[in-house]
Amino acid sequence: MVLVCDRYRAYKRLALDGEELILACCGAQGRRDFLQAARSWPQLESWLGTGVDASRALCHLHAARVQEWDAGVALEQPSSALEAHQGNVGTQRSQRQARCEAHLREPELPLAQPKVLNSWHKHWDGLTVCVARPEGAMDHNTAERLLRHPVVGRKNS
Repeated sequence: MVLVCDRYRAYKRLALDGEELILACCGAQGRRDFLQAARSWPQLESWLGTGVDASRALCHLHAARVQEWDAGVALEQPSSALEAHQGNVGTQRSQRQARCEAHLREPELPLAQPKVLNSWHKHWDGLTVCVARPEGAMDHNTAERLLRHPVVGRKNS
């Protein structure tokens, strides 16, 4: 089972207790790392914007792949369209990982860059669960939107 969650440490403990549980980190929170750093470090806005754009591109590729995916058919027997989308998602993931690792090897980075890159590197496996498992969502925004009204109502009463 895939659980799309934030980076709260208790989820990792939960995953250790259950072998069948796979944690998928919310990609929207990963994008927010770049956006928050861009607000704090305006001189790095264009560099950080490329991280946001790469996240957006991966989300679009994943959405296109999910449209082609048939849950009734094994992933070992994909259609040619699904196979093409799968390749695109895998390529985007590999390029992104290579860029992240290359930046981490740079000798002197402004404070915001290593912080964002280290977070991505640390949570990389969770952020890319959807590459191997198209049934997993890239973020938990839909669930958060569904819970928003009851939570706001509870806080206001």
